Amino acid sequence: MANHLLSRPHLAKHKDAKEVLKIAAEARGTRNHRSAPIQTVSSTPAGLMDQYVPRPQSERQYKDCEEDVFKLTLLCSFSFNSLESAAMRDILLKWVGGLKKTPMRHDLSVVVLPRVHSSVCSEANRVLSDRTYVSYQMDGYKTAAKTKIVGVLANTVNKTTGKALSDLRSTHDITGVSETAHLVLGLLGKKIDDCFEAGLYARPGDASVPSASTLVAIVSDSASVNVAAKRRLQQKYPALIILSCAAHQLNLIMGNIITHSKIKEASSLCCVLVGFFTKSALFMGLLHVIQDRVLGRRLEFIKKGDTRWFSQHGMVRRILDVKAALTEFSNVYFLHAGIKKTKQGPDVLKMLPSWEYWEMVEVLRSSLQPLVVALGLTEKRTAHLRSVVDMFGRLHAFYDNAAAAAATPPDGMVTLATTLTVEISRNIICYLQWRWSFYYDAGLMVPARILDPSRQIAGFRTAAGSFASPSSVLAMIVGP
Repeated sequence: MANHLLSRPHLAKHKDAKEVLKIAAEARGTRNHRSAPIQTVSSTPAGLMDQYVPRPQSERQYKDCEEDVFKLTLLCSFSFNSLESAAMRDILLKWVGGLKKTPMRHDLSVVVLPRVHSSVCSEANRVLSDRTYVSYQMDGYKTAAKTKIVGVLANTVNKTTGKALSDLRSTHDITGVSETAHLVLGLLGKKIDDCFEAGLYARPGDASVPSASTLVAIVSDSASVNVAAKRRLQQKYPALIILSCAAHQLNLIMGNIITHSKIKEASSLCCVLVGFFTKSALFMGLLHVIQDRVLGRRLEFIKKGDTRWFSQHGMVRRILDVKAALTEFSNVYFLHAGIKKTKQGPDVLKMLPSWEYWEMVEVLRSSLQPLVVALGLTEKRTAHLRSVVDMFGRLHAFYDNAAAAAATPPDGMVTLATTLTVEISRNIICYLQWRWSFYYDAGLMVPARILDPSRQIAGFRTAAGSFASPSSVLAMIVGP
């Protein structure tokens, strides 16, 4: 092996190769018999060991490596400065074969970022110029550093194939600037004008260039400044379709559910329960022991977050998953002096054996679950405008049936759970109807479902039993 390494200078410089040569030299100094000298052989063909030692990366491979590291930093929310650390450099040099040097912060921000941005914009512009329908989605958020960002995302759907693509058209830092309808309108108007001047697509309603891509819709959440900006934009472009984000609407309906007095109480108690265990390693350890015995596995709690749409349902579902262990915990440690001395311990020991608490939690979970399922379907990449119509119809039908079933229980017994189910289901139906009427145009949404391209000509048939018959349209919106 030592002869092989010395015969190839590019391998002999490797850190591991130097260790091999050092060991070989020490071995030669301790052997009693005559050792053959290590010959430096000049040989160009690859030896048997070359297949185990990675060759230095080519320029193309190194560029791919830079872009992969760039993607990693973005997806994992690493700072570019982390690449300057010795630990990160050691990991890359150790596990990335043939890497001659590691990408540094300056490389990512000055070289890689502009290169990736240029390639993405080039691909997005190629798609925009290829006869597509374009819709803009806009939203604002705050970063961890409290920086206010407004972003514009473009969804493009090919007119022929129906293939949908997305690209981030722009982001704007508005920290320190008052977010008004005028500001949002200016950002959207500028983006529309820039793309029109670049020849990417026609203005909304412009039929003079029928073969070009066309801007058809603007979608945002229900923030007042966004709603006002969209209305002004529609006045300028009457052909522009103005929509509200269906996912935001579902999230707001979840918030409406929590405002019910009993449900609000149940949600608050769930937060107290989760906080009690997650803030104490001692009590969480005691619960783990009981989980091992009762459930045969350990499940951690899920915390509620105001900006995490699934978190409320996730918190309640996880509590129900460990209900048996929690009940056993209250039975075993009901007289535990350490728990009673804590601030929330007495409340936790009181709520866990309460049947009323568990009924409220069950109702909360059953009320939130259909919205979570609908939210997941709406957020799919394959979702279309017709999916929003389906969402309202399915939810209306589900909660209508849930209210009817709870109002007339099979055994005739009216319990707290049945009463709450009736009240909450009827409230949700009212919220659904109001949001459908206020934020969406039924005259637009129903044809979007009937004219679904996947149904082709069948969507136009209005005979009895056909897809577009009056009874089918009604059932599609309000459920069977």
